[in-house]
Amino acid sequence: MTGGSIFACVEAIGSGGIDLWTNSPSLQLELPAGAAFELDAEVRESARGKVGIRTGFGLPIEADGEGHRCRGAVGGGGVQVRAAVGVGWLSVSSK
Repeated sequence: MTGGSIFACVEAIGSGGIDLWTNSPSLQLELPAGAAFELDAEVRESARGKVGIRTGFGLPIEADGEGHRCRGAVGGGGVQVRAAVGVGWLSVSSK
C-alpha cells in the first residue's frame, strides 16, 4: 500500500508475513497478542527532534539518517513483519 495514512488491525499473521508501506504521514499496525514474528520497522524521515517509531515490544529503536529503524524478534521470532513510512511516524503494537 502507498500514499496516505494506514491503520491495520491484523487478526492473524499468515505464513507470508506482512509488508505495509506508505509515503506519509502515518502507519498504525496492531498485531495479535502472543504473535511470534521478526519485526523490521522503518521511518525514512521523522519530524525533527522526534522518534518516528513506537512499539509495544521493548525492541531498540535506532537513528537511521533522518529517520529511525527498529528490528528484532518478537515472541521468539517467526515470519517477517515489515512496516515502513517515507515521511512521518509509525506505531506497532499488539491487542
